[in-house]
Amino acid sequence: MLAESTKAAFNDFYRQYLGITAKCAGTVIACKRRSEPFCFYYRHLIIATQIEDNYFCSVAPEYAEVLSGELNFNTTETVDEKLMAIDDALCKLLEHYSIAKFYSNTNDKNTFRPYEVSDEIVVLSDKYRDMFFSPWPLRGNGYKEKYWRKREQLIRDGRYFMCIKDGRPASYSYITDIDNGGANIAVVTNPAYRKMGLGKAVVSKATEWCLERNILPIYVVDQTNTASINLAESLGYERMTEEIRVTGQA
Repeated sequence: MLAESTKAAFNDFYRQYLGITAKCAGTVIACKRRSEPFCFYYRHLIIATQIEDNYFCSVAPEYAEVLSGELNFNTTETVDEKLMAIDDALCKLLEHYSIAKFYSNTNDKNTFRPYEVSDEIVVLSDKYRDMFFSPWPLRGNGYKEKYWRKREQLIRDGRYFMCIKDGRPASYSYITDIDNGGANIAVVTNPAYRKMGLGKAVVSKATEWCLERNILPIYVVDQTNTASINLAESLGYERMTEEIRVTGQA
């Protein structure tokens, strides 16, 4: 079970991440963080969740004024009813976005269950650059340079982990978006190497990196992704929130 201090730290992190302050009134909260990239590729334009007896929608500022007139939730509506209401309101403003239900999970030194595999796991560096890009033989050098440069800070900090199997990058996990004492952990596994525990092993390394630095590891997962949910639970992650997330491109 998570320590009470971890639960309190997560609550502080989460409120700041959503932009919730003591002055907040109403459902919709304009939050600058919702306009910024998440995990390089996306923007979570809306994160909607219940905290204690209140339901909040943390919204990118450019949509907050319009949505504040459309959304006014209470705790008697189901999550699905809220999701559909957000969808109906947002479709008037945007053509392309996705909307789904997620869980946010965290871990601490009390609950963390490290996991290792016999395959080599390395901290990504220039030494492994050619191997890292080997699955993309048809991408140009300019694209690869841009991709690498965008992740340069993560690589320099040692927060990008790669599992090597058969001389190829099989799975990798990296730590992005460090906000208010919490850090998002992402994982990608080559389809040919799934169900081998490799994703679990690299997420374990990323979790260790966070805990060693007293940073809350945050693992966000789509509620329909059973494999990812099981991965998190097997490493000791505990579910902290149920959310609706609206995702657009960065």
